[in-house]
Amino acid sequence: MTRLAAYLAWALDGIRAQIEAGCSEISQGMLVVCSRNLRKIQTDWAQSASGLGLAEAKLRQEAWRKPCDDRQVAKSDRLLAPILLLWLLLALPAPAAPPAAVLAGLDAPVAAAFAEQNLGDFRLYYHRVDQSFAAHVAGVVQASEQRLADELDLRNFRGSHIVVAWDPAHFYRLAGSGTPHWAGAVANPEQGRIVLKSPRWGDVERNAGATIRHEMTHLGVGRLRRGNWIPVWLEEGLAVRLSGLPYGIRPDGAGISLSKAITTGSLIPLTQLDNLHSFSSQQAELAYMEAESAVRFFLERHGRVALVHMLTLVGRGTGFNEAFDQATGGGYYRFESDWQDWLKSQRGLYFLMDFSSWVWGGIIVLAGVVWWIRRRRARRILDRWSREAEEEDDDEFLV
Repeated sequence: MTRLAAYLAWALDGIRAQIEAGCSEISQGMLVVCSRNLRKIQTDWAQSASGLGLAEAKLRQEAWRKPCDDRQVAKSDRLLAPILLLWLLLALPAPAAPPAAVLAGLDAPVAAAFAEQNLGDFRLYYHRVDQSFAAHVAGVVQASEQRLADELDLRNFRGSHIVVAWDPAHFYRLAGSGTPHWAGAVANPEQGRIVLKSPRWGDVERNAGATIRHEMTHLGVGRLRRGNWIPVWLEEGLAVRLSGLPYGIRPDGAGISLSKAITTGSLIPLTQLDNLHSFSSQQAELAYMEAESAVRFFLERHGRVALVHMLTLVGRGTGFNEAFDQATGGGYYRFESDWQDWLKSQRGLYFLMDFSSWVWGGIIVLAGVVWWIRRRRARRILDRWSREAEEEDDDEFLV
């Protein structure tokens, strides 16, 4: 009996210590009640075990454990559940406030109107006037995560955030002063941040979905390579490919087409694409098209597994050239010349891709020619009528 009493006392001491340790943030008054009742039970059990016999001690123990509808249940048992529930609620992490860097430089009333939305791995920050656009952004992000995971096994977005910039100054403050004017968004993998222009002052709403997927790809690839260098043609080519646009950076195919560049010999060398941010918008469009075609050539020749393996090697610290050779079996030094040869073999395909623009251009020219011919014919008719009218006037004068 003495051994049982010692065991029960030890068990209740452990329970009381755990509750007191876990309830450090609960009011002291509740702790006192909790501990007092547990000590009373401990004393009762010890007395029962020593003075009333083992059998009766067990009966009291069983009576204490009966369901709540039994009136013999101790008050401490009813207090234990709400105390532990409150402990769990206090242990949950509090909602994160917008990072100070996100709101830096904004006036206090503007900063106070910024809202936050939890998208799982992402947090979205936006001013309340951009709420409808933010809802669209949230839908694109949630739909795009699985696509990027399937295509390139890009899953490491946890802790990232997206900011819809309040105004141009806010955008360039977060994106960097060197950001080209034609960029609708910028990703910073080191900070886990994507900055978007607001449709209130930036032309992003038309291609918002593709723009967001483009920057999400930058974020995922950046974390996969862990800050180590890869050429711009690879990173931008992947971003364009996974953005969902058929080719180029605009769905209307405006600007310099790849077929024209191939025909005129005006392709930009892949090594020069590293200066992308200094390009004009028209040069940048051609650069994006070339980068996407280079990635497509890589995938056709080596496959997706080799691409992921190469990026993983870069993330482990292997130089890009060596990682390329290890993942593909060698040959990076001749990759660009092989790509250009492949591109020339695809010239007919790119011509067909541009066919619609050729057709519309031809229709516009034809319409102009028809208008000119009809105008010239109408002028000739008016001249003839004028001459006939003058001849009739002369005949009447003679009569």
